[in-house]
Amino acid sequence: DVVAAPTAGTAGTASIVGCYMHGGVGRGKTMLMDALFRSFEGDAREWVRRVHFHAFMLEVHARLFALGAASRDGCAAIGEELASTTRVLCLDEIEISDVADAMVFKRVMGVYFARGGALVGTSNSAPDGLYRGGINRAAFAPFIRTLRETCEIVDLVSVDNVDYRRVAERRDGAPGTAAAAYSSPLYSQTIVFAAADASRGQGLARRRALLTRAWDEYAQETSHASKASTSLVIPLAGGRSIRAEARSGERAAWFSFATICGGNFGPIDYLALAQRFKVVCIEDVPSLPIFSAENEARRFVNCVDILYEHDCVLLASFASATSPDEIFQNTSNAKTRSTGDELTLRQRTALESNEDIFVSAVGGSSGRSTTMTSETTEWSA
Repeated sequence: DVVAAPTAGTAGTASIVGCYMHGGVGRGKTMLMDALFRSFEGDAREWVRRVHFHAFMLEVHARLFALGAASRDGCAAIGEELASTTRVLCLDEIEISDVADAMVFKRVMGVYFARGGALVGTSNSAPDGLYRGGINRAAFAPFIRTLRETCEIVDLVSVDNVDYRRVAERRDGAPGTAAAAYSSPLYSQTIVFAAADASRGQGLARRRALLTRAWDEYAQETSHASKASTSLVIPLAGGRSIRAEARSGERAAWFSFATICGGNFGPIDYLALAQRFKVVCIEDVPSLPIFSAENEARRFVNCVDILYEHDCVLLASFASATSPDEIFQNTSNAKTRSTGDELTLRQRTALESNEDIFVSAVGGSSGRSTTMTSETTEWSA
């Protein structure tokens, strides 16, 4: 009905036409949203868009940069443009973690809703949890009420904290290899990891051998393109680049964790890699206690999230963890262990540091308060 007869209203006249689904990981939020998106056929499909939150915000910031001083209210202009082309916006993985995204998203979506647009969104956070602990959150808080007024809020709660992505086929490596592959029956992603095995005393060499075995299996170039690049220096937006440890044409790239998550890279860079390569390998992922490695942890989460969204195969080896579940564990903090597994990255950070977002005395900002506003510009709190 929304697609067939949009309501071009004014501010304050929006009605509930959308849906906001939230819950823990693996609850089926994205699957349900994708099912709705696929249900639109014919001319109706032209008015429906499905996009990941990271990609959407990068587009919005780039559009703001392009509008510049030519528009008195760039966010409102973008909201109007969006409503004129998209009657239903399917937005996956909404996670507002910095002040720029918070204020821009609030304004753009407020105008979009007022012009009759409908949001179908997914998030790990309930509406009240969006941007919790952020700079000037009071200025963002009214948007939470707007969200509740325009969307039906659906909590995909699970009594047993079931991650349905793990109720899937698991293919273990050969006995004693400390490697395993997880394949989803619903999506084409495969995650292969080579875990640490201190008991064998072989460390890095053993992990590299396991990772190399997976690389040989998944990363073979299949395009037979004679002009496929073999350069280890991969260009990114804005004249920037990232150096790979190895590369298989246009199919696969191998990076050290220190390079891909320890360097100054972000969602715009991971999007570029995910759009270019089917297989991405990350070697020696360390344990990432949030209180001391927040920037690296957030980059890694964003990278994995974007690779998953683009149906990429992820190959990884862990420097100390024996499974993916152990990467973010912080055994030195009893409070963290007692809170369960449903905390967002922001909540874990606040819990462990007892601090909100900060701006350092010497300038710059924490990893939670920066965003790329264009291909060459970083907005900092």
